[in-house]
Amino acid sequence: MIERPSRKLRQADIAAQAGVSVSTVSRVLANEPGISEDVRVQILKVANDLGYPLKAGAAAAPRALALIASNGVTGSLSAFYQGIVDGLRSEAAEQGMSFEIRLVNEAKATPQAVGEHMQSVGAHGLFLVGIDPCQALAEWFVESRTPVVLVNGVDPQLRFDGVSPPNFFGAFAATRMLLDAGHRRILHLTGSHRHTIRERVRGFEAAVASVDSGHARVIRLPFAN
Repeated sequence: MIERPSRKLRQADIAAQAGVSVSTVSRVLANEPGISEDVRVQILKVANDLGYPLKAGAAAAPRALALIASNGVTGSLSAFYQGIVDGLRSEAAEQGMSFEIRLVNEAKATPQAVGEHMQSVGAHGLFLVGIDPCQALAEWFVESRTPVVLVNGVDPQLRFDGVSPPNFFGAFAATRMLLDAGHRRILHLTGSHRHTIRERVRGFEAAVASVDSGHARVIRLPFAN
């Protein structure tokens, strides 16, 4: 049991009991983003146990933001990601989570831009959809302890949680269907620098190499970013 001070409670009392800085307590009580959910819950529990008057919304349900790669040509959401967005929205509603979406150009997903997006909606966590975080952004996530999930994205150092389709084996299986139908000269059109797309190319080439007299040709199209 936490012993309540006899004098008026201060944020420093919460900080001392929670083992965090006063500035961290202040940010949590102001419902600011950039604090890990574990720390947020701990501070709110200590504040409640001490009898500190919480402002409306301080203990509100967590809010998340999804930054989604926009279509390079139209600037809108691509058809590929529509199903992913529907799934994110559905599960967020199931969990009682407030959920916001922003379309961004991957090249413009800098720490400053991402931080501004999160602050604008008061997000506590982030989904990066179809965006591989650059080194600077990845380091910012680690330093700020921002909860992040990569959706159809890659972090070579495996620092973040992620969900991604089986790009290599999916492409392998799709190509095998053509090969099993008797086709031996197969053309693959692609146009992305992303790791997920390179894995599909690798799966395509591996499938063609698995049969006699198979011929693969890959053409990379200059899609606009």
